[in-house]
Amino acid sequence: MNGVNMSDSPPQSGGFCRNIEAPHRPICSCFWILSCAIAATALFNCLILALSSYTTLPSIVWPLTAGINLILALMLVLKLYIETKRQLESTALSRKQTIDAENNQDRFLETITHELRTPLSSIIGSSEILNTTNTNQLDYDTHINTITNNCQHLLGLVDGLLDVTKIKSGKLEPSLSCTSITDVINEAINISRPIANIKKIQLNTAIKTDTTNWIITDPLRLRQILVNLLGNAIRHTDKGSVTIVFNEEITHTTGMISISIADTGCGIAPDEISRIFEPHFQSGSAKNIGSAGLGLSICGELATLLGGSISATSTLGQGSAFTLRIPKHRSFVFDPNSINQKKSTNTNKSLAGTTILVAEDSRDIQTLITHILTSAGATVTLVNTGQQFVDEMRSGSNTPDIALVDINLDGLDGITATHMIRDGGITLPILALTASTAAMHRDACLVAGFDDYLTKPIQAKTLVRACAKWTNQTQAA
Repeated sequence: MNGVNMSDSPPQSGGFCRNIEAPHRPICSCFWILSCAIAATALFNCLILALSSYTTLPSIVWPLTAGINLILALMLVLKLYIETKRQLESTALSRKQTIDAENNQDRFLETITHELRTPLSSIIGSSEILNTTNTNQLDYDTHINTITNNCQHLLGLVDGLLDVTKIKSGKLEPSLSCTSITDVINEAINISRPIANIKKIQLNTAIKTDTTNWIITDPLRLRQILVNLLGNAIRHTDKGSVTIVFNEEITHTTGMISISIADTGCGIAPDEISRIFEPHFQSGSAKNIGSAGLGLSICGELATLLGGSISATSTLGQGSAFTLRIPKHRSFVFDPNSINQKKSTNTNKSLAGTTILVAEDSRDIQTLITHILTSAGATVTLVNTGQQFVDEMRSGSNTPDIALVDINLDGLDGITATHMIRDGGITLPILALTASTAAMHRDACLVAGFDDYLTKPIQAKTLVRACAKWTNQTQAA
Protein backbone atom coordinates (compact mmCIF):
# COMPACT_ATOMS: atom_id res chain seq x y z
CA MET A 1 0.00 0.00 0.00
CA ASN A 2 1.40 3.40 -0.99
CA GLY A 3 4.46 1.71 -2.44
CA VAL A 4 5.74 0.24 0.82
CA ASN A 5 8.37 -2.42 0.23
CA MET A 6 7.19 -5.23 2.43
CA SER A 7 10.31 -7.33 1.83
CA ASP A 8 12.11 -5.05 4.27
CA SER A 9 9.34 -5.07 6.91
CA PRO A 10 9.32 -7.35 9.93
CA PRO A 11 6.68 -10.10 9.89
CA GLN A 12 3.39 -8.81 11.23
CA SER A 13 0.95 -10.54 13.53
CA GLY A 14 -1.14 -12.87 11.36
CA GLY A 15 -0.21 -10.82 8.32
CA PHE A 16 -3.23 -8.57 9.03
CA CYS A 17 -1.19 -5.34 9.28
CA ARG A 18 1.29 -6.23 6.58
CA ASN A 19 0.00 -3.63 4.10
CA ILE A 20 -0.57 -0.86 6.64
CA GLU A 21 1.82 2.11 6.57
CA ALA A 22 4.64 1.75 9.10
CA PRO A 23 3.61 4.58 11.51
CA HIS A 24 0.12 3.01 11.95
CA ARG A 25 1.18 -0.63 12.34
CA PRO A 26 1.52 -0.63 16.19
CA ILE A 27 -2.08 0.62 16.60
CA CYS A 28 -3.35 -1.80 13.99
CA SER A 29 -1.59 -4.73 15.69
CA CYS A 30 -3.03 -3.75 19.08
CA PHE A 31 -6.57 -3.67 17.73
CA TRP A 32 -6.04 -7.00 15.97
CA ILE A 33 -4.73 -8.71 19.12
CA LEU A 34 -7.43 -7.10 21.28
CA SER A 35 -10.15 -8.30 18.89
CA CYS A 36 -8.80 -11.85 18.89
CA ALA A 37 -8.54 -11.94 22.70
CA ILE A 38 -12.07 -10.59 23.21
CA ALA A 39 -13.43 -13.10 20.73
CA ALA A 40 -11.61 -15.98 22.45
CA THR A 41 -12.80 -14.88 25.90
CA ALA A 42 -16.39 -14.45 24.72
CA LEU A 43 -16.33 -17.87 23.07
CA PHE A 44 -15.05 -19.48 26.27
CA ASN A 45 -17.70 -17.76 28.41
CA CYS A 46 -20.46 -18.73 25.98
CA LEU A 47 -19.30 -22.33 26.17
CA ILE A 48 -19.50 -22.28 29.97
CA LEU A 49 -22.96 -20.70 29.94
CA ALA A 50 -24.18 -23.23 27.38
CA LEU A 51 -22.97 -26.11 29.51
CA SER A 52 -24.57 -24.62 32.64
CA SER A 53 -27.99 -24.55 30.94
CA TYR A 54 -27.91 -28.29 30.32
CA THR A 55 -26.35 -29.48 33.53
CA THR A 56 -25.36 -28.34 36.95
CA LEU A 57 -21.70 -27.39 36.96
CA PRO A 58 -19.53 -27.79 40.04
CA SER A 59 -19.19 -24.66 42.10
CA ILE A 60 -15.48 -24.61 41.35
CA VAL A 61 -16.18 -23.85 37.67
CA TRP A 62 -17.19 -20.22 38.23
CA PRO A 63 -14.06 -19.20 40.18
CA LEU A 64 -12.05 -21.15 37.62
CA THR A 65 -13.75 -19.26 34.78
CA ALA A 66 -13.00 -15.94 36.45
CA GLY A 67 -9.35 -16.98 36.89
CA ILE A 68 -9.07 -18.00 33.26
CA ASN A 69 -10.58 -14.67 32.19
CA LEU A 70 -8.04 -12.86 34.37
CA ILE A 71 -5.16 -14.87 32.90
CA LEU A 72 -6.38 -14.12 29.37
CA ALA A 73 -6.58 -10.42 30.25
CA LEU A 74 -3.02 -10.45 31.62
CA MET A 75 -1.78 -12.31 28.56
CA LEU A 76 -3.54 -9.77 26.40
CA VAL A 77 -1.85 -6.86 28.18
CA LEU A 78 1.54 -8.58 27.96
CA LYS A 79 1.08 -9.34 24.27
CA LEU A 80 0.00 -5.78 23.57
CA TYR A 81 3.11 -4.49 25.37
CA ILE A 82 5.48 -6.80 23.51
CA GLU A 83 3.92 -6.14 20.11
CA THR A 84 3.85 -2.37 20.61
CA LYS A 85 7.46 -2.33 21.78
CA ARG A 86 8.59 -4.40 18.79
CA GLN A 87 6.74 -2.18 16.36
CA LEU A 88 8.13 1.00 17.90
CA GLU A 89 11.66 -0.42 17.79
CA SER A 90 11.18 -1.33 14.14
CA THR A 91 9.93 2.18 13.36
CA ALA A 92 12.84 3.73 15.28
CA LEU A 93 15.32 1.56 13.34
CA SER A 94 13.85 2.62 10.00
CA ARG A 95 13.97 6.25 11.07
CA LYS A 96 17.61 5.90 12.14
CA GLN A 97 18.53 4.33 8.80
CA THR A 98 16.87 7.24 6.99
CA ILE A 99 18.75 9.77 9.12
CA ASP A 100 22.05 7.93 8.54
CA ALA A 101 21.44 7.98 4.78
CA GLU A 102 20.77 11.72 4.89
CA ASN A 103 23.93 12.28 6.97
CA ASN A 104 26.00 10.29 4.46
CA GLN A 105 24.62 12.42 1.66
CA ASP A 106 25.45 15.60 3.58
CA ARG A 107 28.97 14.31 4.18
CA PHE A 108 29.40 13.52 0.50
CA LEU A 109 28.35 17.07 -0.47
CA GLU A 110 30.69 18.55 2.14
CA THR A 111 33.52 16.42 0.77
CA ILE A 112 32.93 17.70 -2.75
CA THR A 113 32.85 21.30 -1.53
CA HIS A 114 36.04 20.83 0.47
CA GLU A 115 37.87 19.25 -2.46
CA LEU A 116 36.82 21.89 -4.99
CA ARG A 117 37.33 25.11 -3.03
CA THR A 118 41.14 25.10 -2.95
CA PRO A 119 41.80 24.81 -6.70
CA LEU A 120 38.87 27.13 -7.46
CA SER A 121 40.39 29.75 -5.17
CA SER A 122 43.67 29.51 -7.05
CA ILE A 123 41.97 29.82 -10.45
CA ILE A 124 39.89 32.82 -9.35
CA GLY A 125 42.88 34.50 -7.72
CA SER A 126 45.17 34.10 -10.73
CA SER A 127 42.39 35.22 -13.11
CA GLU A 128 41.78 38.39 -11.09
CA ILE A 129 45.49 39.20 -11.08
CA LEU A 130 45.70 38.78 -14.86
CA ASN A 131 42.61 40.97 -15.37
CA THR A 132 43.46 43.80 -12.96
CA THR A 133 47.25 44.25 -13.17
CA ASN A 134 49.91 44.75 -15.79
CA THR A 135 52.07 41.66 -15.50
CA ASN A 136 55.38 40.93 -17.14
CA GLN A 137 55.84 37.81 -19.26
CA LEU A 138 57.31 35.78 -16.40
CA ASP A 139 54.43 36.54 -14.03
CA TYR A 140 51.95 36.01 -16.85
CA ASP A 141 53.34 32.55 -17.57
CA THR A 142 53.33 31.72 -13.86
CA HIS A 143 49.65 32.60 -13.45
CA ILE A 144 48.70 30.77 -16.65
CA ASN A 145 50.53 27.66 -15.38
CA THR A 146 48.73 28.00 -12.04
CA ILE A 147 45.35 28.12 -13.77
CA THR A 148 46.28 25.17 -16.00
CA ASN A 149 47.51 23.03 -13.10
CA ASN A 150 44.42 23.77 -11.04
CA CYS A 151 42.11 23.00 -13.95
CA GLN A 152 43.85 19.64 -14.40
CA HIS A 153 43.51 19.02 -10.68
CA LEU A 154 39.79 19.90 -10.82
CA LEU A 155 39.29 17.59 -13.78
CA GLY A 156 40.86 14.74 -11.83
CA LEU A 157 38.61 15.48 -8.86
CA VAL A 158 35.48 15.63 -11.02
CA ASP A 159 36.39 12.26 -12.51
CA GLY A 160 36.67 10.87 -8.99
CA LEU A 161 33.73 12.47 -7.14
CA LEU A 162 32.73 9.10 -5.74
CA ASP A 163 36.20 8.25 -4.50
CA VAL A 164 35.36 8.71 -0.82
CA THR A 165 32.44 6.31 -1.12
CA LYS A 166 34.58 3.87 -3.09
CA ILE A 167 37.29 3.96 -0.43
CA LYS A 168 34.75 3.07 2.25
CA SER A 169 33.39 0.20 0.17
CA GLY A 170 36.85 -1.00 -0.87
CA LYS A 171 36.15 -0.40 -4.56
CA LEU A 172 38.69 2.38 -5.23
CA GLU A 173 41.97 1.20 -6.73
CA PRO A 174 45.03 3.38 -7.36
CA SER A 175 45.97 4.19 -10.95
CA LEU A 176 49.71 3.51 -10.79
CA SER A 177 52.13 5.15 -13.21
CA CYS A 178 55.68 6.48 -13.43
CA THR A 179 55.62 9.54 -11.19
CA SER A 180 58.12 12.29 -10.51
CA ILE A 181 57.82 13.20 -6.84
CA THR A 182 59.35 16.65 -7.35
CA ASP A 183 56.89 17.40 -10.16
CA VAL A 184 53.93 16.45 -7.97
CA ILE A 185 55.29 18.52 -5.07
CA ASN A 186 55.76 21.56 -7.32
CA GLU A 187 52.25 21.16 -8.75
CA ALA A 188 50.78 20.99 -5.24
CA ILE A 189 52.73 24.10 -4.23
CA ASN A 190 51.58 26.02 -7.31
CA ILE A 191 47.96 25.10 -6.54
CA SER A 192 48.32 26.29 -2.93
CA ARG A 193 50.51 29.35 -3.49
CA PRO A 194 47.75 31.91 -4.29
CA ILE A 195 46.04 31.18 -0.96
CA ALA A 196 49.37 31.46 0.87
CA ASN A 197 50.08 34.78 -0.86
CA ILE A 198 46.75 36.19 0.30
CA LYS A 199 47.71 35.40 3.93
CA LYS A 200 51.35 36.38 3.28
CA ILE A 201 52.54 32.92 4.29
CA GLN A 202 55.88 31.84 2.86
CA LEU A 203 56.05 28.41 1.19
CA ASN A 204 59.42 26.69 1.46
CA THR A 205 60.74 23.43 0.02
CA ALA A 206 63.64 21.23 1.09
CA ILE A 207 64.47 18.43 -1.35
CA LYS A 208 67.72 16.47 -1.12
CA THR A 209 69.53 16.15 -4.43
CA ASP A 210 70.40 12.48 -3.86
CA THR A 211 66.79 11.47 -3.15
CA THR A 212 65.00 9.01 -5.43
CA ASN A 213 62.69 11.05 -7.64
CA TRP A 214 60.87 8.57 -9.89
CA ILE A 215 58.60 6.00 -8.26
CA ILE A 216 55.46 4.03 -9.10
CA THR A 217 52.39 5.54 -7.45
CA ASP A 218 49.11 7.28 -8.24
CA PRO A 219 50.08 10.92 -9.02
CA LEU A 220 46.50 12.25 -8.74
CA ARG A 221 45.98 10.77 -5.27
CA LEU A 222 49.46 11.87 -4.14
CA ARG A 223 48.82 15.43 -5.34
CA GLN A 224 45.40 15.34 -3.67
CA ILE A 225 47.00 14.43 -0.35
CA LEU A 226 49.65 17.14 -0.60
CA VAL A 227 47.14 19.84 -1.65
CA ASN A 228 44.94 18.93 1.33
CA LEU A 229 47.87 18.96 3.76
CA LEU A 230 49.21 22.25 2.39
CA GLY A 231 45.75 23.82 2.49
CA ASN A 232 45.28 22.62 6.07
CA ALA A 233 48.66 24.08 7.11
CA ILE A 234 47.97 27.43 5.43
CA ARG A 235 44.52 27.75 6.99
CA HIS A 236 45.91 27.22 10.49
CA THR A 237 48.89 29.56 10.04
CA ASP A 238 48.38 33.30 10.51
CA LYS A 239 52.01 34.28 10.14
CA GLY A 240 55.32 32.59 9.42
CA SER A 241 55.82 29.80 6.89
CA VAL A 242 54.87 26.36 5.66
CA THR A 243 57.72 24.04 4.70
CA ILE A 244 57.51 20.85 2.65
CA VAL A 245 60.42 18.40 3.04
CA PHE A 246 61.06 15.40 0.78
CA ASN A 247 63.28 12.62 2.17
CA GLU A 248 64.21 9.05 1.35
CA GLU A 249 64.12 6.68 4.30
CA ILE A 250 66.91 4.11 4.13
CA THR A 251 65.98 1.08 6.22
CA HIS A 252 66.71 -2.64 6.22
CA THR A 253 63.07 -3.27 5.22
CA THR A 254 61.06 -2.04 2.26
CA GLY A 255 62.22 1.42 1.17
CA MET A 256 59.90 4.34 1.81
CA ILE A 257 59.87 7.97 0.89
CA SER A 258 58.55 10.61 3.26
CA ILE A 259 57.09 14.01 2.56
CA SER A 260 56.66 16.25 5.58
CA ILE A 261 54.66 19.47 5.74
CA ALA A 262 55.40 21.66 8.74
CA ASP A 263 53.76 24.96 9.68
CA THR A 264 54.23 27.67 12.28
CA GLY A 265 50.54 27.87 13.07
CA CYS A 266 48.36 27.47 16.12
CA GLY A 267 49.17 23.81 16.73
CA ILE A 268 46.92 21.03 18.03
CA ALA A 269 46.07 20.22 21.62
CA PRO A 270 47.57 16.92 22.93
CA ASP A 271 44.12 15.47 23.65
CA GLU A 272 43.01 16.16 20.05
CA ILE A 273 46.02 14.89 18.09
CA SER A 274 44.85 11.27 18.17
CA ARG A 275 41.46 12.17 16.66
CA ILE A 276 42.38 14.56 13.84
CA PHE A 277 42.10 11.85 11.14
CA GLU A 278 38.55 10.95 12.15
CA PRO A 279 35.82 12.06 9.71
CA HIS A 280 34.14 15.32 10.72
CA PHE A 281 36.35 15.80 13.78
CA GLN A 282 37.15 19.47 14.31
CA SER A 283 39.73 20.79 16.71
CA GLY A 284 39.07 24.05 18.49
CA SER A 285 41.11 25.99 15.94
CA ALA A 286 39.36 24.27 13.01
CA LYS A 287 35.95 25.39 14.31
CA ASN A 288 37.17 28.97 14.45
CA ILE A 289 38.21 28.98 10.76
CA GLY A 290 35.15 27.11 9.49
CA SER A 291 36.83 23.88 8.42
CA ALA A 292 34.56 21.02 7.36
CA GLY A 293 36.69 18.46 9.20
CA LEU A 294 37.11 16.21 6.16
CA GLY A 295 40.50 17.00 4.63
CA LEU A 296 42.69 15.03 7.01
CA SER A 297 40.30 12.08 6.98
CA ILE A 298 40.51 11.95 3.19
CA CYS A 299 44.31 12.19 3.36
CA GLY A 300 44.51 9.25 5.75
CA GLU A 301 42.30 7.07 3.56
CA LEU A 302 44.20 7.96 0.37
CA ALA A 303 47.55 7.31 2.07
CA THR A 304 46.35 3.83 2.99
CA LEU A 305 45.24 3.37 -0.62
CA LEU A 306 48.81 4.12 -1.77
CA GLY A 307 50.21 1.58 0.70
CA GLY A 308 51.45 4.20 3.14
CA SER A 309 50.40 6.19 6.17
CA ILE A 310 50.25 9.69 7.66
CA SER A 311 51.41 10.70 11.11
CA ALA A 312 51.24 14.03 12.92
CA THR A 313 53.15 15.83 15.65
CA SER A 314 52.26 19.19 17.12
CA THR A 315 53.05 21.70 19.82
CA LEU A 316 50.17 23.91 20.85
CA GLY A 317 50.90 27.51 19.94
CA GLN A 318 54.01 26.66 17.90
CA GLY A 319 52.88 24.63 14.90
CA SER A 320 52.28 21.15 13.49
CA ALA A 321 54.03 18.70 11.17
CA PHE A 322 52.35 16.01 9.06
CA THR A 323 54.45 13.27 7.50
CA LEU A 324 53.30 11.13 4.58
CA ARG A 325 55.14 7.84 4.01
CA ILE A 326 54.60 5.76 0.87
CA PRO A 327 56.57 2.87 -0.71
CA LYS A 328 59.22 3.83 -3.23
CA HIS A 329 59.39 0.41 -5.01
CA ARG A 330 63.12 -0.35 -5.08
CA SER A 331 62.67 -2.82 -7.94
CA PHE A 332 61.53 -0.05 -10.25
CA VAL A 333 64.13 1.13 -12.77
CA PHE A 334 63.27 4.13 -14.87
CA ASP A 335 65.03 6.28 -17.43
CA PRO A 336 63.48 9.78 -17.36
CA ASN A 337 64.92 10.48 -20.82
CA SER A 338 62.44 7.98 -22.28
CA ILE A 339 59.57 10.20 -21.15
CA ASN A 340 61.12 13.24 -22.81
CA GLN A 341 61.67 11.30 -26.02
CA LYS A 342 58.09 10.04 -25.99
CA LYS A 343 56.72 13.53 -25.42
CA SER A 344 58.73 14.97 -28.27
CA THR A 345 57.56 12.34 -30.73
CA ASN A 346 53.90 12.66 -29.73
CA THR A 347 53.62 16.45 -29.76
CA ASN A 348 55.18 16.91 -33.21
CA LYS A 349 52.31 15.26 -35.11
CA SER A 350 50.77 17.61 -37.65
CA LEU A 351 47.37 17.87 -39.32
CA ALA A 352 48.70 19.88 -42.27
CA GLY A 353 46.49 19.45 -45.31
CA THR A 354 43.62 17.94 -43.29
CA THR A 355 40.10 19.33 -43.59
CA ILE A 356 37.97 18.90 -40.46
CA LEU A 357 34.23 19.57 -40.09
CA VAL A 358 33.22 20.47 -36.51
CA ALA A 359 29.55 20.33 -35.46
CA GLU A 360 29.39 22.15 -32.11
CA ASP A 361 26.79 24.59 -30.72
CA SER A 362 28.95 26.19 -28.00
CA ARG A 363 30.79 29.27 -29.26
CA ASP A 364 33.52 28.92 -26.65
CA ILE A 365 34.15 25.27 -27.56
CA GLN A 366 34.13 26.19 -31.26
CA THR A 367 36.80 28.80 -30.67
CA LEU A 368 38.91 26.42 -28.58
CA ILE A 369 38.74 23.49 -31.03
CA THR A 370 39.39 25.76 -34.02
CA HIS A 371 42.48 27.19 -32.34
CA ILE A 372 43.84 23.74 -31.46
CA LEU A 373 43.26 22.22 -34.91
CA THR A 374 44.42 25.21 -36.96
CA SER A 375 47.56 25.40 -34.81
CA ALA A 376 48.24 21.82 -35.90
CA GLY A 377 47.83 22.80 -39.57
CA ALA A 378 44.24 21.71 -40.22
CA THR A 379 41.50 23.58 -42.09
CA VAL A 380 38.33 23.80 -39.98
CA THR A 381 34.70 24.22 -41.08
CA LEU A 382 32.11 24.96 -38.38
CA VAL A 383 28.39 24.16 -38.20
CA ASN A 384 26.10 24.87 -35.26
CA THR A 385 23.31 22.28 -35.51
CA GLY A 386 22.77 18.66 -36.39
CA GLN A 387 20.68 19.58 -39.43
CA GLN A 388 23.47 21.84 -40.74
CA PHE A 389 25.89 18.94 -40.30
CA VAL A 390 23.63 16.60 -42.32
CA ASP A 391 23.10 19.23 -45.04
CA GLU A 392 26.81 19.96 -45.29
CA MET A 393 27.68 16.29 -45.66
CA ARG A 394 24.91 15.59 -48.20
CA SER A 395 25.84 18.59 -50.33
CA GLY A 396 29.02 16.82 -51.43
CA SER A 397 30.96 20.10 -51.68
CA ASN A 398 34.27 20.35 -49.88
CA THR A 399 34.01 16.88 -48.34
CA PRO A 400 36.11 16.88 -45.12
CA ASP A 401 38.66 14.26 -44.14
CA ILE A 402 37.10 13.82 -40.71
CA ALA A 403 34.17 15.18 -38.67
CA LEU A 404 33.89 16.04 -34.97
CA VAL A 405 30.28 16.03 -33.73
CA ASP A 406 28.82 17.03 -30.35
CA ILE A 407 26.16 14.44 -29.50
CA ASN A 408 23.95 17.00 -27.66
CA LEU A 409 23.35 19.46 -30.49
CA ASP A 410 20.17 21.56 -30.39
CA GLY A 411 17.29 20.30 -32.49
CA LEU A 412 18.62 17.31 -34.37
CA ASP A 413 21.10 15.71 -31.94
CA GLY A 414 24.52 14.47 -33.02
CA ILE A 415 23.69 10.77 -32.64
CA THR A 416 20.62 10.98 -34.87
CA ALA A 417 22.46 13.16 -37.40
CA THR A 418 25.35 10.69 -37.60
CA HIS A 419 22.93 7.78 -38.05
CA MET A 420 21.36 9.65 -40.99
CA ILE A 421 24.80 10.27 -42.50
CA ARG A 422 25.72 6.59 -42.25
CA ASP A 423 22.39 5.57 -43.81
CA GLY A 424 23.35 7.74 -46.77
CA GLY A 425 26.49 5.68 -47.36
CA ILE A 426 29.02 8.29 -46.17
CA THR A 427 31.99 6.53 -44.61
CA LEU A 428 34.41 9.25 -43.49
CA PRO A 429 35.62 9.04 -39.85
CA ILE A 430 33.24 10.73 -37.40
CA LEU A 431 34.33 11.30 -33.78
CA ALA A 432 31.83 12.01 -30.98
CA LEU A 433 32.34 14.96 -28.63
CA THR A 434 30.50 14.79 -25.32
CA ALA A 435 30.71 15.75 -21.66
CA SER A 436 29.13 12.44 -20.65
CA THR A 437 31.19 9.50 -19.44
CA ALA A 438 28.22 7.11 -19.18
CA ALA A 439 28.70 3.74 -20.88
CA MET A 440 25.18 3.93 -22.35
CA HIS A 441 26.11 7.07 -24.29
CA ARG A 442 29.33 5.50 -25.55
CA ASP A 443 27.41 2.44 -26.75
CA ALA A 444 24.79 4.63 -28.41
CA CYS A 445 27.51 6.49 -30.31
CA LEU A 446 29.09 3.29 -31.59
CA VAL A 447 25.71 1.91 -32.67
CA ALA A 448 24.91 5.16 -34.51
CA GLY A 449 28.13 4.89 -36.51
CA PHE A 450 30.70 7.01 -34.68
CA ASP A 451 34.27 5.77 -35.04
CA ASP A 452 35.58 7.12 -31.75
CA TYR A 453 34.44 8.89 -28.59
CA LEU A 454 36.16 11.93 -26.99
CA THR A 455 35.09 13.18 -23.56
CA LYS A 456 35.12 16.89 -22.70
CA PRO A 457 37.17 18.64 -21.52
CA ILE A 458 39.53 17.46 -24.26
CA GLN A 459 43.23 18.20 -24.01
CA ALA A 460 44.83 19.67 -27.13
CA LYS A 461 47.28 16.80 -27.65
CA THR A 462 44.48 14.23 -27.23
CA LEU A 463 42.33 15.94 -29.85
CA VAL A 464 45.17 16.33 -32.36
CA ARG A 465 46.31 12.75 -31.79
CA ALA A 466 42.81 11.34 -32.36
CA CYS A 467 42.32 13.32 -35.58
CA ALA A 468 45.74 12.29 -36.86
CA LYS A 469 45.04 8.65 -36.02
CA TRP A 470 41.81 8.46 -38.00
CA THR A 471 42.94 10.56 -40.97
CA ASN A 472 46.10 8.47 -41.27
CA GLN A 473 44.02 5.28 -41.22
CA THR A 474 41.79 6.69 -43.98
CA GLN A 475 44.75 7.70 -46.12
CA ALA A 476 46.40 4.30 -45.63
CA ALA A 477 43.21 2.55 -46.69
